[in-house]
Amino acid sequence: MAVLGIDPSLTATGCIRLENGGKILGRQLIKTKPTDSIRGELERLQYIRDSIILDDVEIALIEGLALGTIKTQSIVQLAGLNYLLREHFLLCNIPFIIVAPTQLKKFITGNGVCKKELMLLEVYKRYNISFNDNNICDSYALARIGEALLYNKKVNKLQDDIIINLKKQYAEFKSD
Repeated sequence: MAVLGIDPSLTATGCIRLENGGKILGRQLIKTKPTDSIRGELERLQYIRDSIILDDVEIALIEGLALGTIKTQSIVQLAGLNYLLREHFLLCNIPFIIVAPTQLKKFITGNGVCKKELMLLEVYKRYNISFNDNNICDSYALARIGEALLYNKKVNKLQDDIIINLKKQYAEFKSD
């Protein structure tokens, strides 16, 4: 079974599937371009959703919205993508967890607010793997959070606080 990390983006959605132990089973960078029509934008979001490989996925972790850093038009489209993904996983009976950007950064760097370059560096230092794309890096980090949550991996106190918080979301799927 696999843990799926997704960093939703309108231009380059990053996805990584990890098996228990951290082996990468698959990685995707789903690139799209904006269109000038409402229908075209909906088709673009559906394309991103439908391109994500779900083979053997046990749980998906989706990065939530960074509300303060996005233009209004983009935030509407990203929210649409986020909810399309949620619906998709619900219909596929795959539990999903929404991880706030600050939780993601804090889990990896110890600081909830940091630059993308620091995420790339800290993922390398922590897991001995490098990425040249921050969307793929974030999706890997999300999958690692999922691995810690699902398989009770040993983490530090700061990370454990984040895992405890996320387990509340996961519990909703277990009660169904």
